[in-house]
Amino acid sequence: METEYVVIPPGVISSLSSLEMYSNLEYFSPSKIDMKLIIEELECLEKITNVGLTLFSSVSHVLKFMSSSPKLQSCITRLLIQNCKELCSLDISCSTMRRMEHLEELYISFCPNLREVKICFENGERMQRSESNCFRNLQILNIYECDILENLTWLIYTPRLRFLYVMECESLEEIIAWDFAGSSEIEEAAEIFSNLEKVFFRSLPKLKSICRRAMPFPSLRDITVHRCGSLRKLPFNAQSAKSTLKAVTGGSREWWDKLEWEDEATKLAFSSKWQQGGVWG
Repeated sequence: METEYVVIPPGVISSLSSLEMYSNLEYFSPSKIDMKLIIEELECLEKITNVGLTLFSSVSHVLKFMSSSPKLQSCITRLLIQNCKELCSLDISCSTMRRMEHLEELYISFCPNLREVKICFENGERMQRSESNCFRNLQILNIYECDILENLTWLIYTPRLRFLYVMECESLEEIIAWDFAGSSEIEEAAEIFSNLEKVFFRSLPKLKSICRRAMPFPSLRDITVHRCGSLRKLPFNAQSAKSTLKAVTGGSREWWDKLEWEDEATKLAFSSKWQQGGVWG
């Protein structure tokens, strides 16, 4: 049975003065929806507090939301950016990131020319990670078919991320492309992915590194890796995910057997965690 879409006439949403929640979060939104108009009308609603948005096809919709929709940014809980073929860089200012404090779920899919997601810092300086300078409530990130995306280093600003899904990104080489050189950065590194529970990687043929150093992963329960033949080392030491990890699931025992380990103690600690599974773990 085909889904029938109802197109809301212009002016209707802005007339709903008591509207508190709005969502059009779904895949393959029909082209008849005028997202520019919807964004403008939602921005006018004083009582709106919970918004789920699909920004579909048009780069201008993405740019409008990111640059000139402060009310919606403060209300957004779920955001899907999909099929934006002309989107080359998703630039997020520090002020926008702070306003999006209620964002819990972010989905980016079918953006074949997206090379980077970039946090833009004021005054040309690197912003210090803190409770206020981050996506403080982002819990779910799903990246799918972004063919030239190179890394996801901006995830250092997602301290409460719980579920990470990255699939079909053929140019992705690193997740966190950061060396953690100084002592303060090493301390910060211990907090990255501190709430991460599940990792799912599929069809990332160039992925070589998740992190450039071993991480604690105190909440990690499951990591699934399929068709990531260039990934030769997991960011673990013998203490990583020590009391939480249930399984490392993969499609190839050969991949597991060729993994490099921090040391023999790490290899021994994780030797019992391997399990072979289907593409969805």
